[in-house]
Amino acid sequence: DKIIALCEDNSKNLWGGTTGGGGNVIPLHMISEGNSDFVTYRHNLKDVKSLSHNDVYCILQDHRQQIWIGTGGGLNYVEWDHNQPLTEALLKGEISFVSYLEKDGLSNGVVYGILGDRKGNLWLSTNNGLSMFNPEARQFINYNVNDGLQANEFYENAYYKDKQGRMFFGG
Repeated sequence: DKIIALCEDNSKNLWGGTTGGGGNVIPLHMISEGNSDFVTYRHNLKDVKSLSHNDVYCILQDHRQQIWIGTGGGLNYVEWDHNQPLTEALLKGEISFVSYLEKDGLSNGVVYGILGDRKGNLWLSTNNGLSMFNPEARQFINYNVNDGLQANEFYENAYYKDKQGRMFFGG
């Protein structure tokens, strides 16, 4: 699979996003021990708790240590029992996903970039403008060319936050 997103979480797990192959994750200590077996998460039509799409464009661990995945079919929140370490949940296959889609207020289902702001909001670049998502309230505010954006369509791997907290999205 073509890997288009990488993220190391604070538990030293390496997350990889692919085109068509879903999300893949491996604890980094396993690689140094010679084991390169990734745990793969894919979309399953029969499972609403599966990844929402097999194209994974971006992965972010936010300031609350929550993991978010942007796909070709929505925003996904990684859910596990926080009474156990994330790495243990991954190895046991005890990870599920909560999906946020257009029907939930997301401006478009294709999420190319995710950045977090100082207030804990997530900013998502899509094929139809920017969406600001408040995870606590589970609400979206959408922005498009009518709000001053250069265009409504953004590109994969074209997002960046500088040290001052300014966000840049390429489109």
